[in-house]
Amino acid sequence: MNELAVIDPVEQMEALLLPNSTVDMASATHHFLSGMYIRHMSAPAGMLLLGHRHKTTHPNLLLKGRMRLWMNGIVQDIEAPHIFESVTGSRKVAVTLEDVEFATFHITTETNVETLEDELFEKSNTWLEFHKRKEICQP
Repeated sequence: MNELAVIDPVEQMEALLLPNSTVDMASATHHFLSGMYIRHMSAPAGMLLLGHRHKTTHPNLLLKGRMRLWMNGIVQDIEAPHIFESVTGSRKVAVTLEDVEFATFHITTETNVETLEDELFEKSNTWLEFHKRKEICQP
């Protein structure tokens, strides 16, 4: 019996965009408070942002600007200040309509960013393969 592969449209978009990407969450700033990790990023207007799938439910805060956000099959325009929740398993796609600042908040005592990346986010096979090839090609 032939099985049809289910192709995630966000992962397809990611495969097309990664080779030309200019903003990476690696450039995010990281803040640690008592029992909380805050991940903060900025992006200029006109950017397409693709997030990793989330392993936890947590609050998000758009601190500055406006963006068109797609999450869990719903598209909405949001404007700062705006608080919303990312649920476990969600993945966000956004177009920045203005320069934005954005933060996510995670309850944890962990302070190692690499460990947090593994605990909080499920990286797509497309992302993992791209970054593996990128590492191999760097001198």
